[in-house]
Amino acid sequence: MESAPGSGDPRLARREARLLAAVIDLAAAAVIGLAALLAATALMLIQVNPLERDPSGGEWAAGYAAFALWIPAVAAYVGFATARGGTLGARLAGLRVTGGGMQAAARALLWWPGAAAAGAALWWPWADRDGRAMVDRLTGTWMLEDGVD
Repeated sequence: MESAPGSGDPRLARREARLLAAVIDLAAAAVIGLAALLAATALMLIQVNPLERDPSGGEWAAGYAAFALWIPAVAAYVGFATARGGTLGARLAGLRVTGGGMQAAARALLWWPGAAAAGAALWWPWADRDGRAMVDRLTGTWMLEDGVD
């Protein structure tokens, strides 16, 4: 397997390990989404008892706004985790991400479009000659795996 430029011992992450990490990260994003959904539901129920009357447009909007916080929450999860070396999925799969703070921020912003197009995002490393994801190509990062022969 090809080494990342200037990396020495670490190797590029195997495609299978990347897929496992992506599935774990999508599960983490779903948990964050569930928390946002519960917060939005609680916010709406605090405002109005649906058994007594229908919520107004403003009451619905408050719930939708709370749920919309899911997107920046997951972007923050990806960004902070990338800055520390990798997301939960990457760490559990034995992977780490190269790059500094700005690359981590860019990776966090670009992770969502890839997750939204999950089919392309999850399978892109199989089409890429280096086995890199679209977000790695766009941000100049490398996903590395230690201890792979």
